[in-house]
Amino acid sequence: MPGDILVFLSGQEEIESLLARVAAQAEQLVKSFPRLECTPLFGQLSIEKQQLAFARPQAKNARKCILATNIAETSITVPGVRYVVDTGKAKVKEYRPHLGLQSLLAKPISQSSAIQRRGRAGREAPGKVWRLYTEEQYNALSAVERPEILRADVVEAVLKMKARGIDDIFGFPLLSPPPRDAMMKALTHLHTIGALSSTGELNETGRTMAQFPLSPNYARVLVAASRVSPACLLSAIDAIAVL
Repeated sequence: MPGDILVFLSGQEEIESLLARVAAQAEQLVKSFPRLECTPLFGQLSIEKQQLAFARPQAKNARKCILATNIAETSITVPGVRYVVDTGKAKVKEYRPHLGLQSLLAKPISQSSAIQRRGRAGREAPGKVWRLYTEEQYNALSAVERPEILRADVVEAVLKMKARGIDDIFGFPLLSPPPRDAMMKALTHLHTIGALSSTGELNETGRTMAQFPLSPNYARVLVAASRVSPACLLSAIDAIAVL
């Protein structure tokens, strides 16, 4: 049956692992089978490599297999896809208070995400979806995805708000406001690590920290290290990179 395949996986590591295995298996297919061309699709890829997922297969009569994260879930249409394989997982940013760390963890998707993934099949023609989980597991999924600001470390969000000139963070009309005590703890933490003055205003250290696409704790380490020496900064970068 004609049509390309879209496989939803949790993240880059899983995609790259499966990509190598599928490519090896594809080489063993008999010549009477259409050639299988595999391509990855995730956020850290360059724009040029992401565009390969939207291009037609290079070989004549070939079938394309796109291994993607939830980046392919909404807003985009991958041409030619007739079949979707949904593993039911996605990596989400989650704060673990007992460790004091924010991590990317593979978690079950929501029912709304499952519906979005199903909708990728057959957008241009009739298609099929294979969900690698049971109906019982589907029914146990949350109806919608929990907003990131409610599961991630709110300290980073507060720092970004302050950097954008939003001083009244409690009165700002967020769509999904975190608990007030979480916001208070975030302000206290930012003051403790030297990003806020005693009056709660963002200081020069805080403004520098806000420019980093990192957690405020890591950003503070880099700012402190940069004030010691270039060698100290390089060591700090190496240490943070492996965390």
